Amino acid sequence: MTVNAALRARARRGLRGLGLVLCGTFASGVVLAPSPAYAANGPVPLGAADRYAVLAGETVNNVGNSVIGGDLGVAPGETLTGFPPGVVNGERHPNDESAQHAQRDLASAYDDASNRVSTDPTGTELGGKTLAPGVYTSTDAVALTGTLTLDARGDANAVFVFQLATTLVTGADSQVRVVNSPRPLCNVYWKVGTSATLGSDTEFVGVIMALDSVSLNPGARVTPGAVLARDGAVTLDENTVNRASCLPAASPGASGVPGRPTPSVSPSPSPSVSPSPSPSPSPSPSSPSPSPSSSSPSPSPSSPSPSSPSPSISSSSPSPSPAGPTPTQAPASPAEPPAPPAPAQPEQPPVQPEQPAQPEQPVVPEEPVLPEQPVVPEQPVMPAEPGQPGAPGPAAPAVPNFEVPQGP
Repeated sequence: MTVNAALRARARRGLRGLGLVLCGTFASGVVLAPSPAYAANGPVPLGAADRYAVLAGETVNNVGNSVIGGDLGVAPGETLTGFPPGVVNGERHPNDESAQHAQRDLASAYDDASNRVSTDPTGTELGGKTLAPGVYTSTDAVALTGTLTLDARGDANAVFVFQLATTLVTGADSQVRVVNSPRPLCNVYWKVGTSATLGSDTEFVGVIMALDSVSLNPGARVTPGAVLARDGAVTLDENTVNRASCLPAASPGASGVPGRPTPSVSPSPSPSVSPSPSPSPSPSPSSPSPSPSSSSPSPSPSSPSPSSPSPSISSSSPSPSPAGPTPTQAPASPAEPPAPPAPAQPEQPPVQPEQPAQPEQPVVPEEPVLPEQPVVPEQPVMPAEPGQPGAPGPAAPAVPNFEVPQGP
């Protein structure tokens, strides 16, 4: 045996042994787990904080016409200032149960992102780099000057996690650009150990989870993404923060991916069932039917003759007898013509027309009101004539007064 043949035989024995090992492994129910680096590529669970575009621990201060696409909240602080003129396309939660719940879930998400296995160090400058999905770590302050390109490689669910030990500062007009993604990339997470500051007119992508505070200079945009501060404040100045594009319309879809709404299933129309025609009743054997050869029964059947047999109707079979009548057999009685159909019931006379309405009686005019009669003045009392009762008589003549002389 040559040396090459011996090597080939040894290789075949090794492959057979490996196949036996693999078969035994899968037969025993053992499943090979993915490597820790691969397992870290799942989305960071934000929980109740997922619907928040801006969340602070102390206060949210806004200047100018900022636009918030998502919920706005603060806890345990209670101050939300600058809205209006800022616009909130979501709900406001100043230290209520929702904001407190979101802060608890933010702390869990922060720890989750911190504990993921790093795949590559970032260095202190991100500008000019193109990164594939993975977990990137820096133990120093990180700056972004220019453009950072995130290559999703055709996967809209690609995950990028940045573990920054201290600060994140972007220069003016810096940019985080996403390529090769069929839709907005929603699984980009920035875990910042202290505070984050975005320079003027920065175009940023991702969820910033800062332990202390986050400040956005005029014109900075975070879309899609969110600005979440655990302990400190969030400061806005004519900014746009849009988380709504990564949120489902109602509830997460069947895939559980944020931003992918549940597809609506329109019910298929139920097929219309057309009624099948009812079968016509077959003639009963007990009731004779006219011969199939005649289309209409004749009122007087012809007498049978030996040379031309007439059809006979049997009570047991509706088919005509093929044989003619014998001399000893009485001619078959003719079939009774079918009873004529009952005449159709005459239609009911139409409904009597309604009686014409009686004309209304003319209104009798009221009697005119007669004018009041003038008051007749009382007649003057005429003096009674003399001699009549009650008439004044002539005056009595005056009696002279005679003095009687007194005696001496």
